[in-house]
Amino acid sequence: MPKTAASPTTGVSRRHGPIAEGLDYPSRFVGGPMTAEPVTAATPPRPFCDLSRSSSRSIAKLVVDTWDGGTSTRQQRGQAARLLLDYLAGYPGLTWQERWDASPVGKGLAHVNNLECRRSPSVKLTTGLRALICLRVIQPSLVAFRRHHMTGFAAHFISAQSDPLLDEFAKQIEVHQYTYAHRTEALFDLCVLLAVQGVALSDVTAPALLHFAQENRRAWSVLDPGTSSETASAVKACGTCSTPWATFHRPFRQRCAPLSCGARRPSRSSSTPIRSATRPFAGC
Repeated sequence: MPKTAASPTTGVSRRHGPIAEGLDYPSRFVGGPMTAEPVTAATPPRPFCDLSRSSSRSIAKLVVDTWDGGTSTRQQRGQAARLLLDYLAGYPGLTWQERWDASPVGKGLAHVNNLECRRSPSVKLTTGLRALICLRVIQPSLVAFRRHHMTGFAAHFISAQSDPLLDEFAKQIEVHQYTYAHRTEALFDLCVLLAVQGVALSDVTAPALLHFAQENRRAWSVLDPGTSSETASAVKACGTCSTPWATFHRPFRQRCAPLSCGARRPSRSSSTPIRSATRPFAGC
């Protein structure tokens, strides 16, 4: 462990920190290498208990009842979830997660709206997929998640978790000084991280953020290989999540502030209006 020393400076400024090899002055910006790895929750978050073996009918009813909205909107959401679960039932596995992993959609090879089980163009199966992810019925890979555009995902995800820490986090972002687009993008990316790694906000670690950033870059290289320029790759792995880490309470900042994990798609401009992720959302 490098020793700590104080270099002679003026009375106004004084440097304190470890002295690393190759430096002739102390610096607090010294640390060992970090290995990117997803976090594993000791107790996976299950806001509605374990639904892994529940019937498609009971889960569809839960989808209808969990979020607000008009009667037609809620019924269509439940219908989309039921159709998707019935589709997954045709694949091997004892749980919905195992069936999801065995399906082309779960492997990131197909879009749910292109499935034959979609009875009408007016039924968007993405709303059912969004609900199943928010209820923690399935845990998608980042490639499978990024293949689908799910409007209002962050708002639906946060309201379904019943997590006071996550609620407070969203409030901190809402009042942050950064632009509305950046705040919304950061909150969305955080919810994606929690969904694909299957953890709660209290479980997130710095290596998990680094892993998320790297996986984002890999996911976009699979889904959008045409944008392989250096600029596009930098945008995909850039740090929109540095916004929320800088706003949250001190203990959490100490764990996560050194990293950023955003993954904005290059085709989206920072000036593009985005639905607020923390406002009540009643539509599909």
